[in-house]
Amino acid sequence: MFRENTEHRQKSMFCTIDSMDPRYAKEIEEGWAGLFYKHVFCSIDEKLFEPLYSTDMGRPNTPVNILVGLEIIKHTWNYTDEQLFRAMRSDYEVNYALGIRELGSFYVGDRTVYDFRERLLGYTLSNPEEGTIVFQLFQELTANFAELLGVSKQELRMDSTMIEPNIKKAGRLALSFDVLHQAVKVIPSAKRTDSLNEVLEPKFKTRILYRVESEKLGSTLDYLLQLADEALKIAKQLPEIAATKEVQILERFLEEQTIFDEKTKKPKAKQASKISASSLQSAYDPDATYRQKGDKKSSGYSV
Repeated sequence: MFRENTEHRQKSMFCTIDSMDPRYAKEIEEGWAGLFYKHVFCSIDEKLFEPLYSTDMGRPNTPVNILVGLEIIKHTWNYTDEQLFRAMRSDYEVNYALGIRELGSFYVGDRTVYDFRERLLGYTLSNPEEGTIVFQLFQELTANFAELLGVSKQELRMDSTMIEPNIKKAGRLALSFDVLHQAVKVIPSAKRTDSLNEVLEPKFKTRILYRVESEKLGSTLDYLLQLADEALKIAKQLPEIAATKEVQILERFLEEQTIFDEKTKKPKAKQASKISASSLQSAYDPDATYRQKGDKKSSGYSV
């Protein structure tokens, strides 16, 4: 269920900044965090993102302005997800920039961030015109923030125009990992290659999702898709698992997301614009795709 976040506009009873030396507090309020909060965070139009969420009553969404703000911070400083999550936990400037006044009082899980990216990807594939507006918001806010900081385009670690393709790649990367991980689990250990066994190790997820740098998103996505192709070839030779939901989802995912590279003789990621609006959005349910219900839009089940 979609709900706007306006709580940050109310004075909190517990503010970490109140216990700081006034000189530190002034640095935060007048530094990048204060500028970000006033000119970026408070300018995020959350209603643009309402179609990403179900219209049914249910658990309220994690505040969209916090998720959008995290993406802008990530791309401004060129953080990996691991660096971004650490900053959210322990960096008061990042919390202040996102309207959170008490350090450690608000939790954003990694799954929440990855789900948001996947929703964004699905929505923009289904609604290109609306998607353009959404990503224009990202681009304009990032460019305006850089200007406020007095950072030139040459000094900025991430060109604001790269936010759209990078968020889309990050969404596809998270979905690719989920699909691959689910499929590899049903392959008997004796039939798995060393590279597929590695997929099930916690450090693999850390390396592939948390620590990947923005400029390596494309090559990492191709690598996951090639592992998925390897897993599918093995699974199709095993009658006892070939018809399982996990393998069927894997096969569908590869058909929708890849093309065959004649040079390398390996699958590689399709351009996002070439992916169908009805493409898979969940590694756990083949029916969870972004569809339209008359004038209503929802991400998830649609019948």
